Amino acid sequence: MSHEEILAQAKKNGYSRLYAEYYSHQPFCEACLEAGIQTPAGWPHHILTRGAHGPIDKEWNLLSLCQIHHTVADTWSFSVVYPRCGEKIQRAREKNRGIRCSHADH
Repeated sequence: MSHEEILAQAKKNGYSRLYAEYYSHQPFCEACLEAGIQTPAGWPHHILTRGAHGPIDKEWNLLSLCQIHHTVADTWSFSVVYPRCGEKIQRAREKNRGIRCSHADH
């Protein structure tokens, strides 16, 4: 898909421009890439969901994953098997903790 097609599809699905831009710039599964394989990714995975008080429109909260990795990304073993992805997940959790703490102070 071209960049313009990605933006159009994202708009049609109600996704944000940042979400579409991330997908456009990282079209391959980040876990597969870590294993040396180029697998097309689906729409980005939110590391921290809205239900977990995660920010929806922050690049650091997104991870491009294929369908298989998307289903196992929230398991403990995922971060062990794919340490670079695991580091990104950990950074997102730490960043979000800082945001939530600063909001609680006000």
